[in-house]
Amino acid sequence: MKKFRKEQIEKEIQRVLGKCFIEDIKLDEIKSGFVSVTYVKLDNEGSYADVSVSVMSRDPFDKSVILAALKSKEKILRKAISENIPLRHTPVVRVHLDNGIEEGVRITNLIHSLNK
Repeated sequence: MKKFRKEQIEKEIQRVLGKCFIEDIKLDEIKSGFVSVTYVKLDNEGSYADVSVSVMSRDPFDKSVILAALKSKEKILRKAISENIPLRHTPVVRVHLDNGIEEGVRITNLIHSLNK
């Protein structure tokens, strides 16, 4: 798959899944936090879509519960992709936790503590 086409599909999958998290997936676990799709990475064949999600929650325990709930809904996410994006083969969705925001906040706090 060409790089430009792959990037377009990744962006479209990110859009569709973000909309799906807001409108379609109703989980009791998500009520205690906020979930957003940070990025999507397709493999070279387009068979797998690694979806990184950022979970904003007060309790770190909630993140693992929310991630487990999202992993249980991977088939629903794949169906949403197949219904909204015309592809020959719909990729298998694999959900991963993205800790980039938390790491950025932690590093910023460290820098501020050094400046004091």
